[in-house]
Amino acid sequence: MTRIALVGCGFVADYYAVTLRTHPELEVACIFDRKPERSKRFSEHYGYRAAESIDVILSDPDIGIVVNLTNPSEHHGINMACLEAGKHVYCEKPLAMSFEEAKKAVDLSKSRGLILSGAPCTALSDTAQTIWKSIRQGLVGRVEMVYAELDDGVIHREGCENWKSMSGAPWPYADEFAVGCTLEHSGYYLTWLAMMFGPAREIHSYSTCLFPDKTPHGLNGKFCTGCAPDFSVANITYDENIHVRLTCSIVTPSDHRFRIMGDKGRIEIDDCWQNSLPIRYFDYSQPRRRFKSGKPYKILPMARKIKTKRYYHKNYRTNIDYARGINELAEAIDNKRPCRLSSDFVLHITETALAIQHPLENGLPYLVRTGFEPIEPMDWAK
Repeated sequence: MTRIALVGCGFVADYYAVTLRTHPELEVACIFDRKPERSKRFSEHYGYRAAESIDVILSDPDIGIVVNLTNPSEHHGINMACLEAGKHVYCEKPLAMSFEEAKKAVDLSKSRGLILSGAPCTALSDTAQTIWKSIRQGLVGRVEMVYAELDDGVIHREGCENWKSMSGAPWPYADEFAVGCTLEHSGYYLTWLAMMFGPAREIHSYSTCLFPDKTPHGLNGKFCTGCAPDFSVANITYDENIHVRLTCSIVTPSDHRFRIMGDKGRIEIDDCWQNSLPIRYFDYSQPRRRFKSGKPYKILPMARKIKTKRYYHKNYRTNIDYARGINELAEAIDNKRPCRLSSDFVLHITETALAIQHPLENGLPYLVRTGFEPIEPMDWAK
């Protein structure tokens, strides 16, 4: 059993707490938040011990992994403190707000013989692993193009000021708008793409802020600015001349589709925020065929037989196993094997997301500098 600590008890921490219940091999030793009232509420709701300070966590030799769930602006400082204290770290996205900070943390982790891993972990989901297995088996033939959509609706007009987590933490809309949807969400599909096709090589992107004033209706005129881009679109080139169009926004109708087009067929799903959901396969060699369902596609069997589990209330958009990434890190440490979500991998995802969000700062086309060792499929998906 691996003892872990959670630092940060805001909105996203509930997603981790709920899914940690399904991973008995992970024990939450304690939690901490810089705001005592948040620590108190979270610890009482889930029955965790609240640490008086982060120093209590950093000085505890029995805590092997620190899970960094603080606000994005605090990620780098917490990561560095934990690594300097000799702790492995699993960090919520983004790894840092700049490439220089992210690389500095990764370099420190390597110098200390530690692993700096991070979210999102949806590349390890049953859906992603099944799609990847189908690609490796040649089901769609030579992959030509991928469409990846991460459009989340017009968030500031959906009552986001009233959203609360299961323990009562408010959704941090001001932070979300200030950080930007590309840094917050593009990683959900960037990790899939990197896992399946290797490191990105070249990026052409455009981003802008279409709604500078994102004052939610329920705030009675209190001004809320969102200076970060709320819309981005990128063409990303991978090895073997695979082209990906990725869109990311919080001001357009919700659309989370993922479509892989090959020369023999295509695979598509409706949402990356679901651990397991139907995967549709269209066979180009039989364009007029109707399968038993009467549809022009068939549903692919999952890479392993599992019973779909609902982690959260049905009103929640997501059904991600957030703790799967922590478990992957713990298993890699215990078995002395490479972590699938390695330090180099999360650095590459961070660089790619930053390049998409800031095209004018980085220049076009952006030539990606980082890389990583090929990732092994999950044992049950080989």
